[in-house]
Amino acid sequence: MMKNIKKQLKQGGTLYSFTLNPLVIPEAERYYGISGSRPQKEGDGYTDILHNEKGEELFSVRMFYWSLATIKLLLEKNGFIEFEKLPVLISEEGIKNYSNGYWKDFLNNPLYLMFQGSK
Repeated sequence: MMKNIKKQLKQGGTLYSFTLNPLVIPEAERYYGISGSRPQKEGDGYTDILHNEKGEELFSVRMFYWSLATIKLLLEKNGFIEFEKLPVLISEEGIKNYSNGYWKDFLNNPLYLMFQGSK
């Protein structure tokens, strides 16, 4: 996959990746509407099932767990020269509408991981 991304991305371009966090602790899932299996080790496949606010299943996503260190190594092996994990940000509206306590768990156990790699 990285070889194909490398071919398509122009020199100086940046790859942005957004993925569900496979390490979200089970206690945090109740806030996010996610259920499913959890990977036990690097390379394990797992399935996340996303639910709406009524608890009804919307869809499932099959993924494989790769640590950020492994992703960084793969990017470097394929000519990417910069790698950065991006921070989780809460919108001003979200902060205004919900208390700080509401976001504490989300910031400590983010639903997603984002990173960027530049070529």
